[in-house]
Amino acid sequence: MPQGLKKYMELKLFPHIHMNVGKGILLSTTCRWLQCEGFKYTTHKKAIYYNGHDCPDVVKYRQEEFLPTMAEHRKRMVEYKMGKPTELLEKILPLGVWKLILVAHDESTCMANDGPKSSWVPDGEQPILKKGTGCRSH
Repeated sequence: MPQGLKKYMELKLFPHIHMNVGKGILLSTTCRWLQCEGFKYTTHKKAIYYNGHDCPDVVKYRQEEFLPTMAEHRKRMVEYKMGKPTELLEKILPLGVWKLILVAHDESTCMANDGPKSSWVPDGEQPILKKGTGCRSH
């Protein structure tokens, strides 16, 4: 940001007001101007993670809908012997009733942390980040 401000002032603003810049503006001067205008050079911290597992609506759904439904499905679910994932526990199911196999999938999106680690932002504010970061690993 200081380099952008320096370039703007030397190439656009000063020529527009017919001012000669001579050797140009020092980068330290633009940094000082940004600080005077309330900007601060800070490192970006990771976003706050909010765990909503204990919210009242989530607890109610889990207790009243999810767990009773899973209990019904468990009657038909394939189970394995403890400590031996290759040995099935036999369940006798009525004719025409299909076995269920639980496939657990933890969905997550991973992004490379290759964005800027620090930048100039107004004091007390968070940086405005791009909405899209391109391709991700899923």
